[in-house]
Amino acid sequence: MAEQLLRIVIVYRYYVMGILAAVGLWYLRGLFHWARRYSASAYGLERETAASNRAVALSAVLISLSCISAFWIATTPAAIDVLGLSGAYPTALPSPTPTIEPTEVVVRLPGEPTAVIQETPTPVPSPTPVVDATPGCDNEKATLTSPLAGAIVSGVVEVQGIANIDNFAFYILELSTLGENWLTVYTGNESTEVDGGPMGSWNADLQDPGNYAFRLTVFDSSGGAPEPCIIPITIGGQPGQ
Repeated sequence: MAEQLLRIVIVYRYYVMGILAAVGLWYLRGLFHWARRYSASAYGLERETAASNRAVALSAVLISLSCISAFWIATTPAAIDVLGLSGAYPTALPSPTPTIEPTEVVVRLPGEPTAVIQETPTPVPSPTPVVDATPGCDNEKATLTSPLAGAIVSGVVEVQGIANIDNFAFYILELSTLGENWLTVYTGNESTEVDGGPMGSWNADLQDPGNYAFRLTVFDSSGGAPEPCIIPITIGGQPGQ
């Protein structure tokens, strides 16, 4: 019976010590309060009352600390063992036994060639999947005329096209990057429409060789834009058409 009660006390010892600590903090707050009242008191009766309450608060704080210390010491395994009630202390859970994976032993006969272990290649991220020219390129007021879809480009690329939608504001030329992101290579912010002439240029040599998508988006004064014109290009060969 004693061991069962002691086991319950040990299991909930942190809660008990927490309650004692809360009581001690409460009286510690009162200790500072009555100490200030004592210092500010001008009359004898008021000072005596403050001194008495301060003493009570100090005693309560010391009692709380003493109870916490005594409770902590009394519930340690060493103290339980001295009392002859070591069976009341909760037994620690056994640590799991590590599992040893069996090692495969390969027996090679004399003269048998050594097997070559091939490493699995690490996948390399590729740019945004490139498709054929989008239907947006059929818009006669917002389309690309050079480079053409499927062009192989390098060096400085001169871009030509049309950007003269109603309420024209500006246009941007973009190149696909990893994932679904786009890199702006030129912004036509001159508020000047383009009707089949030069739209800007960009340096293809700044990008890694490979297949990319090239996009033209034309915006109007309200911030809207028709479907962009997107064409596939390849960077890394001879200059495109």
